[in-house]
Amino acid sequence: MPEDYLSYGFLALERPLDEAEQASLRKQAGRSCQDPRTLLVDCTDHVFRGDARRLVERHFDVGLARSRRGDHQILFRAAHGTLSAQQAHHYGLEAWDTDTHTVLAVRCAPHRTGRSGGCCSLDDLALVREELSRGSRVPLYLAWLASLGDPDAYDLAATEVLEDEFEPAVPPGLDRLSPSLTAFTRLLGVNPRLLATARAGTSGPARPLRQGDLVRWLAGLPDADKDRLVLEAIRGEASGQLAYLRRRFSSRPLSVGSRRSVADLLRTVPQRHGQPQHGPAALRSAAEPRGATGSARGGQHRAVPCRP
Repeated sequence: MPEDYLSYGFLALERPLDEAEQASLRKQAGRSCQDPRTLLVDCTDHVFRGDARRLVERHFDVGLARSRRGDHQILFRAAHGTLSAQQAHHYGLEAWDTDTHTVLAVRCAPHRTGRSGGCCSLDDLALVREELSRGSRVPLYLAWLASLGDPDAYDLAATEVLEDEFEPAVPPGLDRLSPSLTAFTRLLGVNPRLLATARAGTSGPARPLRQGDLVRWLAGLPDADKDRLVLEAIRGEASGQLAYLRRRFSSRPLSVGSRRSVADLLRTVPQRHGQPQHGPAALRSAAEPRGATGSARGGQHRAVPCRP
């Protein structure tokens, strides 16, 4: 990780660190763990020689690094069966699987989204990780939403690129964020107007079905389903299978009719003065990358130091 990170914070939630692990971390971090579950490092007076990602892979379940530029890296580790790298990739987030866990890495730069970011405690992030472990996809959606940045910073002249890029399915619970998820949202720098628009879901008219959507969906069907359909068609018995496939296509959670393109989403975001945007959806310059590439215990409220 870059050398300009000001502070690091880590929590071990699944199990406390043993003495050998703490001794190893003492050498890497330049200081001792605060307790068998917590490591906080202030880089203004200590040299951090560890690799935050590797530490989360091996020892910790939550990690947070803050840089001098105001960028942050948030790391979560969740057991297999509760989160997979493939699920995170669906939201455009960076994640990888180890032998026993999935590690999710979320990079955020609130200052690039028009927001100042917020001071989110490690206990807040522990609760966000707990929601991920219970199957909630709200944290993933929020990280994706943060990656869109400031909706006012998009160029109105080139909407076509985002017309074919679709938002992930809006997960249940987005309209009822817990205090910890609210803090997470502020840390990510999610634009409030963009969040409010996303919460509105897909109440507008469905987009017309295009052949390309059906072709992509059909390509993802299991071979057994397609073989069964061909066999029944040859026998003249395909009507029942076709009706089943139509129902399955219509009820798919990520159907074109039940989600918006990114252009549609941005088009409906109100402007700063409360007036709805008109005309084509905005598109930021293609040269500018997007921002995101991802149970609290009792006791003291642990927060990685926040500095301007």
